[in-house]
Amino acid sequence: DAAVIGDHVYVVGGWAMAGDARSVWHETAWKMNLAAEKPEWTAIAKAPFERRAIAVAAHEGKLYAIGGMTSGDDTVLETDIYDPAKDEWTRGPELVGNSGLTGFGASAFATDGHLYVTTVTGTLQKLSDDGSAWSVVGQTPTSRFFHRMLPVDEKRFVVVGGSNMSGRIKAVDVFKVQ
Repeated sequence: DAAVIGDHVYVVGGWAMAGDARSVWHETAWKMNLAAEKPEWTAIAKAPFERRAIAVAAHEGKLYAIGGMTSGDDTVLETDIYDPAKDEWTRGPELVGNSGLTGFGASAFATDGHLYVTTVTGTLQKLSDDGSAWSVVGQTPTSRFFHRMLPVDEKRFVVVGGSNMSGRIKAVDVFKVQ
């Protein structure tokens, strides 16, 4: 997934599928200065995880990598935080959920000074102001994974695309946050 902080776009996580061969996990996270005359990709500190199907979001000058599936095929609730000023990763709080599947194929975005994530179970979760915990603050109209959530304004999100266990979702949901 990717997110923008200032003039830089950051790309983190994922794998390269190799047909019948073993898939190759991306071990390097990258950034590109979009304001540079000749933008180039440069590596950032190695992420302390190998995960795909993650949600990446920018919040308060840091990059959040949320949920996903590990190279061991485990789904997780983990949050890892990259600080561009220090070029280092730290572990953040886990998402609220009964299983790691909650964090699989999530989508995250910050608006109005708050970081939100929508999960495969349909929960809308918000990071606490001190960054120590996630809490469930709502339910999306349609549960889905591999979707995109974007802010419409400070109090509303639009959710598009994705799938759930019933198949591909064509509905576009707009909902308010508290």
